[in-house]
Amino acid sequence: MTKKKEAVCNGKAYKGDKFPERSEGGPLINPCEDDPEAHFNFYYDLKTHIASVFGTTQRGLISEKLLGLNRHNLRQYRSNYVRKLQVLIQLSDTHPDAKALVEEAKQNNAEYAAFIRQLTK
Repeated sequence: MTKKKEAVCNGKAYKGDKFPERSEGGPLINPCEDDPEAHFNFYYDLKTHIASVFGTTQRGLISEKLLGLNRHNLRQYRSNYVRKLQVLIQLSDTHPDAKALVEEAKQNNAEYAAFIRQLTK
């Protein structure tokens, strides 16, 4: 994530100082400590090429809302990236380099790894 996007994500409009306690449905999902796939559905619409994140647990729903996970600019950036991953997946059956890139993109530290794992199920 670029510095500008990171500043927006961590800024007042989204995460800022909003850290709900357990009694308020928190804490927010921390992808370094929690399994995001246990709290979110990572959905990519093959027709519209829109990549969305939907909370599936109370913590996931609160995180989705407070972090603005489907705000326009972030969804646009994510959708562009996931569209490229989708093309790599299609090429991976016949191109060894594409297959290697797909496997690399599935790693936990890769950007949007949950999407590529969902797309390759």
